[in-house]
Amino acid sequence: MEANRTRNLFLQNFTNTKQEIPPLDASYQALSSCKSIHEAFHLEAYEVLILKVPV
Repeated sequence: MEANRTRNLFLQNFTNTKQEIPPLDASYQALSSCKSIHEAFHLEAYEVLILKVPV
């Protein structure tokens, strides 16, 4: 659940750079960003894998 919330925050901020992230403790925010980027990368790689498979 926390991972989904973190990923959603990252994706929202990625697509709309004017949106502000709620203030968090700096270390938690850094950790959340790393986890979000990590998850978003895997999600993107998974989507690319699906799209590249010949039908």
